[in-house]
Amino acid sequence: GWHCQAALIPPGSGILKRLYAGRRTPRNTPVLSFTPAFCAALQVNMAVSFLAGKYSLGYGRLIIVNLHSFSVDICDI
Repeated sequence: GWHCQAALIPPGSGILKRLYAGRRTPRNTPVLSFTPAFCAALQVNMAVSFLAGKYSLGYGRLIIVNLHSFSVDICDI
């Protein structure tokens, strides 16, 4: 698809369990080749920014990017 998501999740926080609670196994849907590459770049950027002390979003926020409409949503998790 066209969507990717990224978040900084501290170890032992339980955020992953809350984020994916009650979800069924995902169906096999095609993914455009640039979507995983963009998501990986976003995740690396978030990690490096955090390690450098420049990350402003903090823990507990999920970034969802729609690469079709070029929109970004930031959600508290």
